[in-house]
Amino acid sequence: MNIHLNIHFRLFLPLLLAICLGCDQQGDKRLSDCPTTVQKLMPEFQRVDSLMKLNGQGSLKISPLLIDQITKQELDHHALSLQEEINGFRGILDEINEPDFGLNREGDAFVRFIYYSSIVGKTASITLLEDNGSWTLSANYVRITRSDQDTDPYTFKITQDSMTHEVAPDAIQQVYRNLDACFFWDIQGNTTYSVGFDGSTWILEGAIWEKDPYEYHRVKRWTPTKGSFYDACMYLISLCDPEYGFDMEKRIFE
Repeated sequence: MNIHLNIHFRLFLPLLLAICLGCDQQGDKRLSDCPTTVQKLMPEFQRVDSLMKLNGQGSLKISPLLIDQITKQELDHHALSLQEEINGFRGILDEINEPDFGLNREGDAFVRFIYYSSIVGKTASITLLEDNGSWTLSANYVRITRSDQDTDPYTFKITQDSMTHEVAPDAIQQVYRNLDACFFWDIQGNTTYSVGFDGSTWILEGAIWEKDPYEYHRVKRWTPTKGSFYDACMYLISLCDPEYGFDMEKRIFE
């Protein structure tokens, strides 16, 4: 077992370093600046770069010290992992009938929090969307339960609710302060090693489309309970004010 893990880690270490650490080294190059020595792998590099953007992980940067160590097999494997991550995320969006903003939106900024727990059948989304300087919050909640587990375990009941209301500028400013506090735009997008069978997936998305180049980022964590990322998500939940008849915190955690 240890030998297998060591080989697996050594095989993908150059790619992981090129993607995760490359942007911290002097002289890093984007794909458009790659030397001729990697031109033969350009289609694979471009595929990974495109999938990283769709997955909210920014552009691929390559460390000159590691270019010659990357193989087509490693790039193909990483592209497959990214595509699986994207497909899984889109599957969650389909369950709650949410749009895939990703790279398909132009113009205004947005922030979206998604809570997903397949074990208890709960999915919730909170979206802040800007339109000509005004911000609107839209919240959706879906709960799937068995109608009667004893007599008919294959019949399910779906509870779905939604709400929309405008959000004050000071609340939006606090949202972005929270994003900055958890270094949202810079932290790793996905920590797939932190998963379990009794918990929930928390996904936080954000985009500022008027920037050039655009900034789109997505971060996924498993059942956070404290910290600045947790605080940023909980603040979005709190914006679903019970005064509007929609207590999202109670629905999620009851």
